[in-house]
Amino acid sequence: MRPSVVRIHDDVSDDLTERNIFGLNALLYNGVEAPDAQDPRIVFLNALITGHNVAAHTGNFAGDANIAAEEFGPPTPENPYVTTRQNLYNGDFWQEAAGRPPAFLFPHARRPFLGLEPTDFEYLIRCGNIALYVGVDPVDEAALLNLAADPPREPTAADVPGERWELQNARNRVWLEAVTRLCRVAVVTGHDGQDFQCYAWDAADFRLLDDALTAGVEAVTGMEWYRSHADQLVWNAHMDLCLMLPENIDADRRTAERDEPEFRTEEWPPSA
Repeated sequence: MRPSVVRIHDDVSDDLTERNIFGLNALLYNGVEAPDAQDPRIVFLNALITGHNVAAHTGNFAGDANIAAEEFGPPTPENPYVTTRQNLYNGDFWQEAAGRPPAFLFPHARRPFLGLEPTDFEYLIRCGNIALYVGVDPVDEAALLNLAADPPREPTAADVPGERWELQNARNRVWLEAVTRLCRVAVVTGHDGQDFQCYAWDAADFRLLDDALTAGVEAVTGMEWYRSHADQLVWNAHMDLCLMLPENIDADRRTAERDEPEFRTEEWPPSA
């Protein structure tokens, strides 16, 4: 049996549940050349935008707010968006200091993002610079804009003693707990565009992602490269977290592959 294109890892808790989605980076990590519009990651996100009421949050493009203004144009009644101190980069959230370029929140992702050049969309993904808030009820759109204008207080080093990553995790948690009360699933790009980190209060809401994931998988399996090599592809559970041709896994990754992975993933969709 051929391995699945996508695998997931769920971290189920009593409150906010996290799902990691891996595998849509397969074309990129195998060096397969394809138009950016056919990038399975872009296909997945565009399918979410067209299939649901989705808000979008972008970071400040690595500190260059002018790029965002050039790409999206000024806010208009048809394309409203607000600036926010709640920044996003490489899948992490934090509040930007005064005087620094802002981030951007779009209550309606459809118009600006479906018109975004695929190369720019891919850049956002690769930078872990975008989050989609899926299933926003129209009655909560004003609350979402208010949240962006006045983000919740972040913990400081005094609140969270320990390593820097512990403080960052706490900052992520404060924002994600607030924003997911106004949507059903938050989908965050992270790790150089390698995977998607998804958050929901009710794990059943991850089903909202199924159709878009199917579209992303079909963007992989519809490629001639996949059809030619499907029987050779293996799942790399460590470094790449996607299907790989054995010759594309370098020596360090081959060594790692013999060790136990940090966490277990499950096939998606689940086997019957």
